[in-house]
Amino acid sequence: MKGCSFLRNGAKFQGKQKGVSSSTLEVHVTILHVNLAKSMLCGFIHVSYTSPNNTSLTTYFEAEIIGNRFTFETKWPEWGASEEIDNRHWKRLGALKSNGKDIPLRLIQPYDPLSRETVYMRWKELAMLDKTVDYQNHNQSFPFGISYEGFYYISFSQSTGKIKGYYYHHSEPEKVLFLELNPIIDRTFPVIEFQ
Repeated sequence: MKGCSFLRNGAKFQGKQKGVSSSTLEVHVTILHVNLAKSMLCGFIHVSYTSPNNTSLTTYFEAEIIGNRFTFETKWPEWGASEEIDNRHWKRLGALKSNGKDIPLRLIQPYDPLSRETVYMRWKELAMLDKTVDYQNHNQSFPFGISYEGFYYISFSQSTGKIKGYYYHHSEPEKVLFLELNPIIDRTFPVIEFQ
């Protein structure tokens, strides 16, 4: 499926992040730049929680697009993922099936990600933009108990623009956070005035 209209510079998505026992958070994502040649993209994730003080948090993230350059195996040891963890999360997103059978991660050959209906990615938040963060202070409390030290396993539907994902953090491997986003479709047209 070429000509991926939802996966483009400036694309916006909105939805929710839900945990098993935690509150539901409102999430907005803006894609700043898509570089298909390098199988990467970047953008902002804005999370808000409706509370008496309307707490929110914005982070900058970069993404690896699974396919030609990046595999389903997480290559960053500091992210704390293993083959077992990768398998569990990709299976939840339907990534490791072929003809109804599970495929081991290491056997999946490189492929053109845009040739398939579903594009898989890893999103890693790299910086908090709302306030100064002491990166050395691991006991720092974040708004409404969230962290941006982990990463997301993402599936993206090229035909609908829907995004589904699971957040993983090695210090809380049993904490399951599910992300579900829909594209924001701008139906307005630019106004041009001639003088």
